[in-house]
Amino acid sequence: PLSTQEDRVRGGKMSQARRRANPAKYRLLGCIVRKAFSRPAYSAELAEAIGIILGDGSLSNYQVTVSLDRKVDYQYAIFVRKLFHQVFGEKPVWAVRKNVITLQLSGAGLIDMLEELGLKRGNKVKHQVCIPEWIFSQRDFQFACLRGLFDTDGSIYRHKKPSGAYIGWTFTSLSRPIIMGVERILKNVPVRYSVTYGKSVYIYSLD
Repeated sequence: PLSTQEDRVRGGKMSQARRRANPAKYRLLGCIVRKAFSRPAYSAELAEAIGIILGDGSLSNYQVTVSLDRKVDYQYAIFVRKLFHQVFGEKPVWAVRKNVITLQLSGAGLIDMLEELGLKRGNKVKHQVCIPEWIFSQRDFQFACLRGLFDTDGSIYRHKKPSGAYIGWTFTSLSRPIIMGVERILKNVPVRYSVTYGKSVYIYSLD
Protein backbone atom coordinates (compact mmCIF):
# COMPACT_ATOMS: atom_id res chain seq x y z
CA PRO A 1 0.00 0.00 0.00
CA LEU A 2 1.09 3.56 -0.66
CA SER A 3 2.24 5.60 2.31
CA THR A 4 0.09 8.42 3.60
CA GLN A 5 1.08 12.08 3.89
CA GLU A 6 1.51 11.60 7.65
CA ASP A 7 3.87 8.66 7.04
CA ARG A 8 6.00 10.75 4.67
CA VAL A 9 6.16 13.64 7.14
CA ARG A 10 7.13 11.28 9.95
CA GLY A 11 9.81 9.65 7.79
CA GLY A 12 11.23 13.04 6.81
CA LYS A 13 11.50 14.12 10.43
CA MET A 14 13.21 10.85 11.35
CA SER A 15 15.71 11.34 8.51
CA GLN A 16 16.48 14.90 9.60
CA ALA A 17 16.98 13.73 13.19
CA ARG A 18 19.47 11.07 12.03
CA ARG A 19 21.39 13.66 10.01
CA ARG A 20 21.58 16.01 12.97
CA ALA A 21 22.76 13.18 15.23
CA ASN A 22 25.51 12.02 12.85
CA PRO A 23 26.26 14.72 10.25
CA ALA A 24 29.74 13.39 9.39
CA LYS A 25 28.29 10.05 8.26
CA TYR A 26 25.74 11.65 5.95
CA ARG A 27 28.30 14.07 4.48
CA LEU A 28 30.41 11.05 3.48
CA LEU A 29 27.31 9.65 1.77
CA GLY A 30 27.03 12.85 -0.27
CA CYS A 31 23.96 14.17 1.53
CA ILE A 32 23.41 17.86 2.20
CA VAL A 33 23.63 18.30 5.94
CA ARG A 34 22.85 21.48 7.86
CA LYS A 35 26.08 22.93 9.25
CA ALA A 36 26.31 23.10 13.02
CA PHE A 37 27.39 26.40 14.59
CA SER A 38 28.14 26.52 18.28
CA ARG A 39 26.89 29.66 19.99
CA PRO A 40 29.99 31.64 21.04
CA ALA A 41 30.36 32.92 24.59
CA TYR A 42 29.74 36.61 25.18
CA SER A 43 33.00 38.48 24.58
CA ALA A 44 34.39 41.76 23.30
CA GLU A 45 35.27 40.02 20.02
CA LEU A 46 31.69 38.84 19.55
CA ALA A 47 30.38 42.31 20.43
CA GLU A 48 32.65 43.87 17.79
CA ALA A 49 31.47 41.33 15.19
CA ILE A 50 27.86 42.22 16.06
CA GLY A 51 28.68 45.92 15.62
CA ILE A 52 30.18 45.21 12.19
CA ILE A 53 27.10 43.28 11.10
CA LEU A 54 24.80 46.05 12.38
CA GLY A 55 26.88 48.51 10.39
CA ASP A 56 27.78 47.10 6.96
CA GLY A 57 26.27 43.62 7.31
CA SER A 58 23.03 41.91 6.38
CA LEU A 59 21.29 38.67 7.25
CA SER A 60 19.30 36.58 4.79
CA ASN A 61 17.70 33.22 5.55
CA TYR A 62 20.98 31.41 4.91
CA GLN A 63 23.83 33.94 4.82
CA VAL A 64 25.42 36.77 6.72
CA THR A 65 27.17 39.21 4.38
CA VAL A 66 29.45 42.16 5.10
CA SER A 67 30.11 44.55 2.20
CA LEU A 68 33.17 46.81 2.24
CA ASP A 69 34.84 49.24 -0.13
CA ARG A 70 37.63 47.53 -2.05
CA LYS A 71 39.89 50.58 -2.19
CA VAL A 72 39.32 52.07 1.25
CA ASP A 73 38.62 49.00 3.38
CA TYR A 74 40.93 46.30 1.97
CA GLN A 75 43.07 45.93 5.10
CA TYR A 76 39.98 46.21 7.29
CA ALA A 77 38.32 43.42 5.30
CA ILE A 78 41.30 41.18 6.15
CA PHE A 79 40.79 42.03 9.83
CA VAL A 80 37.03 41.31 9.65
CA ARG A 81 37.64 37.96 8.00
CA LYS A 82 40.04 36.92 10.76
CA LEU A 83 37.68 38.19 13.47
CA PHE A 84 34.69 36.26 12.08
CA HIS A 85 36.82 33.13 11.77
CA GLN A 86 37.86 33.51 15.41
CA VAL A 87 34.33 34.20 16.68
CA PHE A 88 32.19 31.90 14.52
CA GLY A 89 34.70 29.13 13.81
CA GLU A 90 34.55 29.41 10.03
CA LYS A 91 36.39 31.68 7.61
CA PRO A 92 34.09 33.85 5.45
CA VAL A 93 34.15 33.47 1.69
CA TRP A 94 35.96 36.44 0.12
CA ALA A 95 34.56 37.80 -3.16
CA VAL A 96 35.25 40.97 -5.13
CA ARG A 97 32.78 42.59 -7.51
CA LYS A 98 33.82 45.88 -9.06
CA ASN A 99 34.85 48.03 -6.07
CA VAL A 100 33.09 46.00 -3.37
CA ILE A 101 34.52 43.24 -1.18
CA THR A 102 31.91 40.87 0.19
CA LEU A 103 32.56 38.51 3.08
CA GLN A 104 29.98 35.75 3.46
CA LEU A 105 29.27 33.04 5.99
CA SER A 106 26.55 30.56 5.10
CA GLY A 107 24.31 28.31 7.12
CA ALA A 108 20.74 28.36 8.37
CA GLY A 109 22.08 27.37 11.79
CA LEU A 110 24.34 30.44 11.81
CA ILE A 111 21.40 32.75 11.11
CA ASP A 112 19.35 31.11 13.86
CA MET A 113 22.25 31.56 16.26
CA LEU A 114 22.73 35.24 15.32
CA GLU A 115 19.02 35.86 15.92
CA GLU A 116 19.41 34.26 19.36
CA LEU A 117 22.19 36.80 19.97
CA GLY A 118 19.83 39.69 19.15
CA LEU A 119 20.11 40.29 15.39
CA LYS A 120 17.32 40.04 12.80
CA ARG A 121 17.27 38.69 9.29
CA GLY A 122 15.97 40.96 6.55
CA ASN A 123 16.05 44.73 6.08
CA LYS A 124 17.69 46.45 9.05
CA VAL A 125 15.91 49.75 8.48
CA LYS A 126 12.49 48.16 8.01
CA HIS A 127 12.91 46.11 11.18
CA GLN A 128 14.54 49.01 13.06
CA VAL A 129 17.14 46.71 14.58
CA CYS A 130 18.91 47.61 17.81
CA ILE A 131 22.09 46.83 19.71
CA PRO A 132 21.47 43.55 21.60
CA GLU A 133 20.81 44.06 25.29
CA TRP A 134 23.58 41.70 26.46
CA ILE A 135 26.17 44.10 25.03
CA PHE A 136 25.22 46.68 27.66
CA SER A 137 26.12 44.28 30.47
CA GLN A 138 29.85 45.12 30.33
CA ARG A 139 31.80 48.22 29.40
CA ASP A 140 34.28 46.37 27.17
CA PHE A 141 31.37 44.83 25.21
CA GLN A 142 29.91 48.30 24.67
CA PHE A 143 33.17 49.81 23.44
CA ALA A 144 33.87 46.82 21.17
CA CYS A 145 30.43 47.05 19.57
CA LEU A 146 30.84 50.80 19.18
CA ARG A 147 34.18 50.18 17.46
CA GLY A 148 32.52 47.79 14.99
CA LEU A 149 29.76 50.30 14.28
CA PHE A 150 32.17 53.19 13.83
CA ASP A 151 34.58 51.25 11.60
CA THR A 152 31.71 50.46 9.21
CA ASP A 153 29.24 53.38 9.39
CA GLY A 154 31.32 56.08 11.08
CA SER A 155 33.53 58.85 9.77
CA ILE A 156 35.97 61.55 10.87
CA TYR A 157 35.35 65.16 9.99
CA ARG A 158 37.18 68.50 10.39
CA HIS A 159 35.12 71.27 11.95
CA LYS A 160 36.10 74.92 11.82
CA LYS A 161 35.26 77.42 14.56
CA PRO A 162 36.43 80.99 15.26
CA SER A 163 38.71 79.57 17.93
CA GLY A 164 40.27 77.13 15.48
CA ALA A 165 39.64 73.80 13.75
CA TYR A 166 39.19 70.45 15.42
CA ILE A 167 38.57 66.85 14.48
CA GLY A 168 35.17 65.30 15.20
CA TRP A 169 33.53 61.90 14.92
CA THR A 170 30.15 61.08 13.45
CA PHE A 171 28.06 57.93 13.19
CA THR A 172 24.93 57.63 11.05
CA SER A 173 22.23 54.97 10.93
CA LEU A 174 18.66 54.93 9.62
CA SER A 175 17.73 52.55 12.43
CA ARG A 176 16.73 54.85 15.28
CA PRO A 177 17.15 52.12 17.97
CA ILE A 178 20.82 51.79 16.98
CA ILE A 179 21.30 55.54 17.38
CA MET A 180 19.60 55.34 20.78
CA GLY A 181 21.92 52.48 21.72
CA VAL A 182 25.01 54.48 20.73
CA GLU A 183 23.74 57.42 22.78
CA ARG A 184 23.13 55.07 25.72
CA ILE A 185 26.79 54.02 25.59
CA LEU A 186 28.10 57.57 25.23
CA LYS A 187 26.15 58.79 28.26
CA ASN A 188 28.64 56.93 30.44
CA VAL A 189 31.69 58.24 28.60
CA PRO A 190 33.31 61.65 29.30
CA VAL A 191 32.72 63.06 25.81
CA ARG A 192 30.60 65.84 24.37
CA TYR A 193 28.13 64.64 21.76
CA SER A 194 24.83 65.47 20.12
CA VAL A 195 22.17 63.57 18.19
CA THR A 196 20.87 65.19 15.00
CA TYR A 197 17.46 64.31 13.51
CA GLY A 198 17.55 60.96 15.31
CA LYS A 199 19.89 59.44 12.74
CA SER A 200 23.37 60.89 13.35
CA VAL A 201 25.57 61.09 16.43
CA TYR A 202 28.32 63.70 16.56
CA ILE A 203 31.17 63.60 19.06
CA TYR A 204 32.93 66.92 19.45
CA SER A 205 35.52 66.59 22.18
CA LEU A 206 36.54 64.91 25.41
CA ASP A 207 35.24 66.55 28.59
